[in-house]
Amino acid sequence: MLVFLVVILLVAGPSVGLPTRDGKTTIIAFISRPTTTQGLFPLAAVELALKEIAEDTETFPNVKFKLWHQLPASADDTQDVFQKAVGEEGISFVVGPSSTDYVRMSGVTAKDLDTLIMTHTATSTILSSPVYVNTFRVIPADDVQCAALASIAQEFDIRNVAVVSASDGFSTSLATCLLDQLETLDVKVLAWLSYRAADREDLKGLIIDQIQNLGVRVVYVLGQSFDLQDFVWNAQQRDLTGFPYIFIMPETGLGIRNSFGAIADEDIKKLDLEGLLVTSQFGGKKNDARIKRIQQAGEAADLPPVDTPYHMYAYDSVYAYAYALERLLSGGASLRDITTADLRESLQAESHSGITGKVEFKPNGDRLSGTFSVFNFQDGAFVEVGSFVGTKLTIEGELRFPGGSSRIFDTTPSLPKEVYVCSRKEVISDKKGIIQLDGPISDPEFLSADKECDSVVDCKNWADEGFGCAPSLAVADVICGILALLCAITILVCLAIMRIRRDHKVAQATDPLFTSVVSFVSLFGTLSVVLLFGQANDITCQLRIWVYSVLSSVFIGAIGAKQYRILRIFGNTSMKPVVIRTTELFPIIAAVVIPDLVVLTIWTIVDRYEADDVSDHYNCTSSLELVWILILVFYKGVLLVILSVMAFISRHFPGKYSESTQLGIAIYNTLIISIILMPVILVVDVPFLQFVFGCMIVIGFFFAPWAIMMFPKIYFILFGTNTATTFVFSEKSKDFSRTSTPTR
Repeated sequence: MLVFLVVILLVAGPSVGLPTRDGKTTIIAFISRPTTTQGLFPLAAVELALKEIAEDTETFPNVKFKLWHQLPASADDTQDVFQKAVGEEGISFVVGPSSTDYVRMSGVTAKDLDTLIMTHTATSTILSSPVYVNTFRVIPADDVQCAALASIAQEFDIRNVAVVSASDGFSTSLATCLLDQLETLDVKVLAWLSYRAADREDLKGLIIDQIQNLGVRVVYVLGQSFDLQDFVWNAQQRDLTGFPYIFIMPETGLGIRNSFGAIADEDIKKLDLEGLLVTSQFGGKKNDARIKRIQQAGEAADLPPVDTPYHMYAYDSVYAYAYALERLLSGGASLRDITTADLRESLQAESHSGITGKVEFKPNGDRLSGTFSVFNFQDGAFVEVGSFVGTKLTIEGELRFPGGSSRIFDTTPSLPKEVYVCSRKEVISDKKGIIQLDGPISDPEFLSADKECDSVVDCKNWADEGFGCAPSLAVADVICGILALLCAITILVCLAIMRIRRDHKVAQATDPLFTSVVSFVSLFGTLSVVLLFGQANDITCQLRIWVYSVLSSVFIGAIGAKQYRILRIFGNTSMKPVVIRTTELFPIIAAVVIPDLVVLTIWTIVDRYEADDVSDHYNCTSSLELVWILILVFYKGVLLVILSVMAFISRHFPGKYSESTQLGIAIYNTLIISIILMPVILVVDVPFLQFVFGCMIVIGFFFAPWAIMMFPKIYFILFGTNTATTFVFSEKSKDFSRTSTPTR
């Protein structure tokens, strides 16, 4: 049964001035519930305010208050008690009542009886109506709290939320207002759901499941403490608390810890409330001496500490009346001359610094602006971390979000999904949607359960589909790897033959040093195909462009240097000896490579080539990737054209030296790769085809030209005679022929 305390301070009459028993003393009524939060502690604060005003004769020389109260028998008697207080006792000022419903009833009567009400707890925007012209409130209205709640989403760039509210007047009014504020900030409300502690368990479960199925990360929960406590309890049972869920609540959330009663701290931790955010009407600065005096007054009355600041608003309510009345009395008016209209006008002009911030009123009686504190649940207790003043949210303390981080995580909705766990080789249900399958922070241990045959490298950089699906990157990796290995072994075997048969005329005619350079470049270039294996990352992306481009330039430069020497020797018409040392040709290779190094350095600095997630697969990419590749390809094309000219000029030189025909075939092969396969790999968006074409380009570029030039030499070293043999490729017969001159 609700009971109301009545504290009477001022007496007013409708048209003949404020009622007074001795011409000097006025009476006010205080109506509130007899509870620690909304009644007893505010009563202690009111009594303290009266005492301080009576003692402060310098500020209030003309104001004298007297305390009078009467308890209503029940909640139903509230209106009767109010009418009796105003009609029989002549009260013109009322502090209270405590709830919106009671203020609405009393507010209409107050207008009819020409009495003023100052509520310290009712926040509903309904009371902003002109119907309640005689109703003031020192506590900020719900629209201010809505702005404070919505500012949290704005501060942390939260773009999607869900709103859960109880069905009582306070919760519904707050929810409606909050939806408007969020819409103004372009925050999308994915759902507005109604939740009551009195609902059946299956209905409450459906609401929580609906939130989870939406994948929403941030939930505004509005209601009385018992509704909030019940919601958190059921949410924990259905795995909707802790990371990655953030709950935001109004001031009633401060009572959620106490609403669990004597529950142990370790059980509170199991609820995963860490990171809960609560906006509450400003409770004043902790070092304010007035607040300390109120706390001492509560302790003197054996009242336990309270979570809400209603007692501070009751304290400021009394002072608001005192300042407004003193202004009139100091102007020469007497109590019997002051009307309710005069006092209402004086209150609307009121501006003083209270313990809850600056106290000012709008024309409709609402507080002009409010200050809200922001609390964060950390280590089992609420910690004040910031404030909302006017329209600005300021975070001053260190926040703690679910998961223990001081920084907010990604709040983008993520739907529940079935996930394949690579190490366990089974499918699990990710109800919270916290497993990242795509993007730079994805864990290769997991992949979507419906992508087991997607031809994409997953599961720690190996094909998740194994050999059960075709085409498979795993199969392609193995085939390409074996092919590259065979090519590498072939190169090493040929080098060994050249070394063993180095006295053979063909081996001597083939410059051993440059043969070694070209062979080792071909060897490393062919083996570099391993850079295409597995999922791309930033390191392998950089290695790909540097290794492929530099090695290809070294390869072309080495062949070009040899051709340059042939041209200098056999193209010499002056009949003077020409001596070109092998070491003198290395600057030619360096000159060919330097432009590559310049382009690659600029590319790396201004437009870094990095791995980016595309279609559940990492690809190497950069903003101007095509431009840089075209520059490098164009440069290689210029080099190949120069080689072609050199090969054409040397076509009549001795075949064992110039190798113009073989070189022409090698250049033709390289041009085919550059003109056909390179554009394909840039355009195709299928990981399997990208890898296959990439493998063909690498092996085709580095191994095929080497084979075209070296295989004929190896053939004649093994099967030809050790004579002065000239190797010639006949364009007519399309076959090899030879002429021999006995060796002297």
